[in-house]
Amino acid sequence: MAQRTLIHQTIKVKKVLKKAQSKFGKASVIVPFNGKDEFLGLNDNVDENAFTEGHTYKVGIAVSKTGKRYIEDIVEDLGAGDAPTQTVTKPTSKTTEAEVVSSLDRDTRITLMNVGNVAANLVAGDLDRFDEAFQTVKKVYKEEGVL
Repeated sequence: MAQRTLIHQTIKVKKVLKKAQSKFGKASVIVPFNGKDEFLGLNDNVDENAFTEGHTYKVGIAVSKTGKRYIEDIVEDLGAGDAPTQTVTKPTSKTTEAEVVSSLDRDTRITLMNVGNVAANLVAGDLDRFDEAFQTVKKVYKEEGVL
């Protein structure tokens, strides 16, 4: 059986896209997350009619192996009102405990991986100098406003 990570999170639904409206053939909700709108698909066992725009919910979110996030179950409907800060409260796995994932957003993680690649190319295999090269490249990225 494949391992599936389930994250318990509190979300505020901005918009509900019914299955009939969706071009992907699957219902989804739009929620504000990290200053952007994020689409969360609804798994087959979650009723699209259970969500109301403007309401806050505690939900279980499954993360696929490609990194897409889907609502696996609704834990509690908290009603209308503001959602608390969007934070991961309890990462768990259905088979084993999952590691806590870095709280950096996707763009920052990708940029830091690029910094690491540039630093690795600069030192050409000299691992003793990698940390120094990484910090130098990171400094340049910050000065340029990339990070």
